[in-house]
Amino acid sequence: MQIPEPQTFSQLCATLAEQSLTAIYILQDDRMVYANPCMAQLIGYDREILLEGAIPLEKLVHPEDWSMVREHMDARLSGQEKQARYRFRALHQNGQVLYVDIFSSLISYQDKPAILATLLDLTEQVEAERKLEEQVHFMGQLLDAIPSPIFYKDQDGRYQGCNLAFADSLGLSRKEIVGKTVYELAPEDLARRYHEADLNLMQQGGTQVYCAQVRYANGERHEVQFNKAVFQNSKGQATGLVGVMLDISDLKRKETELLLAARVFDASTEGIIITDASGRILKINRAFQDITGYSEAECLGQTPAFIKSGLHDPTFYAALWQQVFGQGRWQGEIWNRRKNGEIYPAWLSISAARDSHGHISHFIGISTDISRHKEAEAHINRLANYDSLTGLPNRALLQDRLDQAIAQAQLAKRGEPRHVALMFLDLNRLKQVNDSLGHAWGDRVIQLTAERLAALVGPQVTISRHVGDQFALLFSQLNGSRAAAAMAERLLQVVQEPLVLEDQNISMTASIGISLFPDDGDDSAALLRNGDSALHHAKQSGRGNFQFYRDEMNAASLERLVFEQSLRHALERGELELFYQPQFAFADGRLVGMEALLRWRHPTLGLVPPDRFIPLAEETGLIVPIGRWVLQEACRQALAWSRQFQAPLRMAVNLSANQFDAEDLAKVVRAALQQSGLPPAQLELELTESTLMRDADLATSTLRELKGLGVLLAVDDFGTGYSSLTYLRRFPLDTLKIDRSFVLDMERDANAKAITQAVVALGRSLGLTTVAEGVETPEQQTILRDLQCTLAQGYLFSRPVPAQDIEQALQDGRWWTTR
Repeated sequence: MQIPEPQTFSQLCATLAEQSLTAIYILQDDRMVYANPCMAQLIGYDREILLEGAIPLEKLVHPEDWSMVREHMDARLSGQEKQARYRFRALHQNGQVLYVDIFSSLISYQDKPAILATLLDLTEQVEAERKLEEQVHFMGQLLDAIPSPIFYKDQDGRYQGCNLAFADSLGLSRKEIVGKTVYELAPEDLARRYHEADLNLMQQGGTQVYCAQVRYANGERHEVQFNKAVFQNSKGQATGLVGVMLDISDLKRKETELLLAARVFDASTEGIIITDASGRILKINRAFQDITGYSEAECLGQTPAFIKSGLHDPTFYAALWQQVFGQGRWQGEIWNRRKNGEIYPAWLSISAARDSHGHISHFIGISTDISRHKEAEAHINRLANYDSLTGLPNRALLQDRLDQAIAQAQLAKRGEPRHVALMFLDLNRLKQVNDSLGHAWGDRVIQLTAERLAALVGPQVTISRHVGDQFALLFSQLNGSRAAAAMAERLLQVVQEPLVLEDQNISMTASIGISLFPDDGDDSAALLRNGDSALHHAKQSGRGNFQFYRDEMNAASLERLVFEQSLRHALERGELELFYQPQFAFADGRLVGMEALLRWRHPTLGLVPPDRFIPLAEETGLIVPIGRWVLQEACRQALAWSRQFQAPLRMAVNLSANQFDAEDLAKVVRAALQQSGLPPAQLELELTESTLMRDADLATSTLRELKGLGVLLAVDDFGTGYSSLTYLRRFPLDTLKIDRSFVLDMERDANAKAITQAVVALGRSLGLTTVAEGVETPEQQTILRDLQCTLAQGYLFSRPVPAQDIEQALQDGRWWTTR
């Protein structure tokens, strides 16, 4: 390669500079010593003027940029920077600001330091960049103004930008988002879903719409619909994607609510009907179809008038619709008609639905078939007012009808006096039927008696099953006491006629008490009270008769009431005590045990006989707490004597039917044994045949439970009831007590002696102890010893005596406890 001569090269460079399209100039001593035509053209000055130095350099530079330009010039001239490239703003002669890029170098010009510089006009480029920046800024503002989150990613899935809504939804700044992937910003399960969708979109191109969850900054997950699209470069190549998120959580919730409402509509057990503003049916649910029997096709387009029952007059419906239009709602009971013609009661609620303008757009009717409710109401009313066994009015309804009868009688004219008669009729001996044949037979006796009474007196007379085996008859048109007495005689006769039950004739008798209005009371309470007093007197007068109320009867009733109240407090006041009657072995005469017998030492009446207060205790239920005390005291005393006299004396305690029926009997017995410390084998519980035979299955279960405690079990008064060999085999018994009536008659009645002998032989063959009650003579003792009866009890040996008398007899040696 041939290098040109210096002179030739200088000429070549001068030519290039002069013809260059790039502005070139040389600065020396703060003035322009060379400027090519392009430079002059760029800043709008003639070359001559520029080269004369008449125009200061700072006039050619924007005032704000001059200090920077000056520093760069000084740095070249001082040799600190050989070359420099930077931008500044130049000034055109006409004042226009020019954006230029300068490249300057330190050179030697005419043997002196100078700066050679080239200027590149960037004004159009800067203007374009400014406009682009404004456009980008505008687009950013536009995107931030859009409430829906927007984002865009590159083809690698990294976020390149987003609007403010997207950043806020994540709780991050844009800087924290840009450059990240979904795996860095979202939970893994959601990120995987987004990433797969993005890959699919980039492969397929076009647009994409799908729904997914998004976790917001507060940790909540929202349902979101993504709308995405691929964006391309100028060559049509996919370079990324843009996405818009639409939060559809509320929409989803409303869809769920609508779906739920539809399901509730169809699943509701209440009939629902929706009509338009004119009353035409638009929709019914399944329950409405089931209630009315009409299909949906038969109902749509009609008004609900087709199910009217015809039982309500036009004024009813007018009032109904007046309330719906006035208050927006009506509810109440209504009668409708099913497709099969059946009329049924319903509880209906009608509501008016209004549009946004306040105009009625629909009516909604919700109805419940209350047929069963009505039936239940009638049944409850019947239970509340009628006896379930006989179907007769009960006490509550009797009271109401008695009040009405008295009110009508009081309104009668003076010249036409009217009497109201109230009769209480009590069946005698029904307890024996229950105990011997069972309660089912007793119930049947009550039913047949009720039918007979109703047939006799007719429907104009109220017959009530007052309580248990007692009826009450209310006569509102009897003419005085003579007519009442005649009717009472007829009632007694019809009751006495034999009843036939399963080929058995059962004869009953009755007792009747009568009270009359106005003679025996001026209100229902007085008539009921006095009629009951009359009945009580009739039963005490030999049964099978009737008695009118008399004033003295109330005095007797009052005395009985006071006596009952005293008995209620006797236990807590310590007025009750136990007497004991000893039991001796026939074989050797030794004392083997005692029977505990209850006594009441009244503070004013003294020692009250048992036959006076024990029936009252059983009738009032007081026998249960009293019996619990007896059991505890007897066990305590038995243990005390066993320790004192060094002998395992047995203690027999009677149990009433009420005690035996109590669910906690075994618990009570166990507690008495545990509290006293008495060995169970020393306690014998006595029960009557009638108590055991009321319900043999239940009795067997209860006896086995008691036997499990280790106590002894005895049948008291054996032979007086319906003695059954079957129950002797079934029941876990230890002792048979022969009733005193057989013992007393043995000497003069061969049958009594034969029965006693049979009972003793039966007990011996079954391995049971036999106890003879009521032994009063040596002859009776000899007979029983010969029959090989086990134990004797009676006045021959000792009357029932207090505990101290028992102790004294043992201490005196009159009785002994060892063989």
